[in-house]
Amino acid sequence: MRNILILEDRKFRQDSYNINLLQFDCVKNITEEFSDDKKDCQEFLDKFLITNDIMDTYSVIMVHESIYPDKNIEIIRSIKAYCKKNNKQLVLFSGGNNKFYSNNILTLDSKEFYSKNLELFLADCIKNNPNLLILGYGEYWKLNILLNILERINIFTNINNNEEVADSQDFYEECKISMLTGLVEYDNLQIDENEDILFSEIQRLKNILNIEINNLVYL
Repeated sequence: MRNILILEDRKFRQDSYNINLLQFDCVKNITEEFSDDKKDCQEFLDKFLITNDIMDTYSVIMVHESIYPDKNIEIIRSIKAYCKKNNKQLVLFSGGNNKFYSNNILTLDSKEFYSKNLELFLADCIKNNPNLLILGYGEYWKLNILLNILERINIFTNINNNEEVADSQDFYEECKISMLTGLVEYDNLQIDENEDILFSEIQRLKNILNIEINNLVYL
């Protein structure tokens, strides 16, 4: 069953990155070139703006975030609203995008999207429910995420090494703390997004991450 939809208005990118999507039966790949007489991708999206249910059979929607400049804002806004309402996973890829995952939405640079991680993700979907973190962070996605967050925390603490208290919003945003949800347990720490955070608590979080990383490395 094809439950993953890719919408790409620049087919040459798929060709240039040498990604073979035909080997995966789970994918519906709708593409076109600027010069194509047949506008499959554009026609599909025009229908979607009229009746959203043409996407109902797909659990993951992957779309070039800069698709069709003339209608881009309307298209992306409608797709986001549809995915949120229907609990669909959404991937937005475009040149210059920073990688981030939150609330079933993964944003990626086009080069990162059309990488071996895409093939790993699709191969995994054959036997498991779609896991966007494989697409974003590779086969060892949990380890890569924890290492990335730990590095961000180290940078944050080095910059603010003379402080005793950290602004919670700065800490959560700069260190991507929301991505730890479901990956590690830190409920016993006094780390709240709405309250200032003692650096001693941040150090305790670093200790937890180091233990978890070591456990993953030496499994």
